[in-house]
Amino acid sequence: MLIPIADVPRWYAERKPKDAVAVSHGTEALSWDGLERGANRRARAFAAKGVKPGDFVAIGLINNAATILVARPTLPPSTLAELVHWMKEPGQNAKMAHPGIGSFGHLCSVLFAREIGAKADQIPYRGAGPALNDLLAGHADLGCQSAAISEPLIKAGKLKAYGIIGPRRSAGLPDLPTMGEAGYKKLDLEFWHMLLAPAGTPPEVVQKLNEAINRVLQIRDVRERLESLTFEPIGGSPQQFADYVRLEVAKWAIVVKQTGAKVE
Repeated sequence: MLIPIADVPRWYAERKPKDAVAVSHGTEALSWDGLERGANRRARAFAAKGVKPGDFVAIGLINNAATILVARPTLPPSTLAELVHWMKEPGQNAKMAHPGIGSFGHLCSVLFAREIGAKADQIPYRGAGPALNDLLAGHADLGCQSAAISEPLIKAGKLKAYGIIGPRRSAGLPDLPTMGEAGYKKLDLEFWHMLLAPAGTPPEVVQKLNEAINRVLQIRDVRERLESLTFEPIGGSPQQFADYVRLEVAKWAIVVKQTGAKVE
């Protein structure tokens, strides 16, 4: 049975001893160190049901996804350097729209403002869609948005783009540099999707599911479709994925701690 990450707390509370489940997961609940501190609404739901990182085993990493620092089309700065200067002007307080407290977009926005040494109002929305709508309408200034959604809007002139949040440029916007290229290496962040199973799942089942993921990711049509959505197919072994998750959890725990991201 495959269930979405949002349903994990309910499933966990109602599960039976022999239940087996594969769980889809994004980066937003990744700062699992923030579970106890309540940095993320979904993480708090996990904690309320007693869900812990050790309750799951890694099956496989599906893909990485690009994120872009975007702005309303009427924002004055045209380049990242101009944006940094504008945000640091006396009395300036940019409005940064994000999908919700503790989300990837929230931590990305907080970390960006911190790295450039500027103040910004962090405005939470109920998801990326409403945040994007207010950017398009000019009610908010900036935000970290999925490249899959924002690239067509950037090309149409409906959003401004200042940099890729991630270690690689996007094939759809090859002239847009990464934040790392601009000197902000801590913003080489990646959003990704994975599959997990409950702890105690037989190793042969985990291995079989992992092999299935890797086979699917080698199908040309699948890879081309993912790449058309600005997703980078990954795959790999369960152990490689488990090692990657440990590094990511440690990285995001530091981001949560350094930025002070929390529910107000």
